[in-house]
Amino acid sequence: MDSQRRVIVELSRNRRIAFIVIFSAIALIGAIPVFAAQEPGFRMFIGAGVLFMVIGMFVGLTWTNSARMGRVQLDSRAPSLRFAASPGMFALFPVLAVSALMPALVVVGFSWAGLPSTMGDGLVRWGPFAIAILALAWLAQLVWSFRLTLGLTLSVDGLSGVRGGSHLAFDWDDISTITAVSDRGAKLAITTTSGSAVIIEPRWLGSDPNEAAAIASYFLQHPEQRSLLGDPLAAIAHVEKIAAG
Repeated sequence: MDSQRRVIVELSRNRRIAFIVIFSAIALIGAIPVFAAQEPGFRMFIGAGVLFMVIGMFVGLTWTNSARMGRVQLDSRAPSLRFAASPGMFALFPVLAVSALMPALVVVGFSWAGLPSTMGDGLVRWGPFAIAILALAWLAQLVWSFRLTLGLTLSVDGLSGVRGGSHLAFDWDDISTITAVSDRGAKLAITTTSGSAVIIEPRWLGSDPNEAAAIASYFLQHPEQRSLLGDPLAAIAHVEKIAAG
């Protein structure tokens, strides 16, 4: 695709550094009570919170940088061309959800064991349980979403898939345009003939939305070539050949 028409996908280097610095500072400040507190229960409680923040920073950076300019990632197991992120990346989200349970588990564990643990009142005491409830709800949603196919599939019949948000399924005749748009970062936009639009995060595709849009748009405009979609590498090679002139 013409580099001048691209929408920027990746975070700038300065924004990545700022992200790391801010979260590292929060984690370090949060770690001070771990060494200063006298009660083991409170130390473990704060330690669990710091560990949660560190895991959150790692998952956030991994998620943010999972799509790169010019990158196209396909699911080799799919019977048709499917843009899809690595399934292993999404295993990080259940890990993060479980780590959010740790502060509440520390409080409950020390309470059951009858060990001293001064957690105070209000937010300090009940906050971990509120977070745990949200984490359990998120974990349930993640498990439920596994029933859906990850990524965007291009077949002879149309487009389907994507695990984030609602599952989509469009016939080619229902689609007006497929393009990359700038919406707090690059995203793939599918506009239907009825005028509605679906915006897809590049992280679900594992691919640069500019490239995914160019490939999908080609097959939208050239129905006679859709039989190539059964062989993803041949389909992409054909589009590259056409683009190269």
